[in-house]
Amino acid sequence: MGLAAMIDRYGAAGGAGLVALAPAAPPAYFSDIHTLAQLKEYLQRALSEVEHRERTLSARLKPTSKAEAEALLQELHDAVSEVEALKDRLPK
Repeated sequence: MGLAAMIDRYGAAGGAGLVALAPAAPPAYFSDIHTLAQLKEYLQRALSEVEHRERTLSARLKPTSKAEAEALLQELHDAVSEVEALKDRLPK
């Protein structure tokens, strides 16, 4: 598996769930302390959701068997080889 395939596989592992990160739309107009408090609450909830999804994704991406670890290691070696080949073709 090359670098592009690894990025496709692991970079997009969150899937469509990453599209809706926040629990609700933030207030559109921030003119007073009440709407600023609403914005703060919204951002805190959104951050909490992002952190939860980050932990979930991180746990899901870790290999769970020796075979998976070996396969991942091979993919990483293949990706490094691909980057080295790309680097060799770049102008100095």
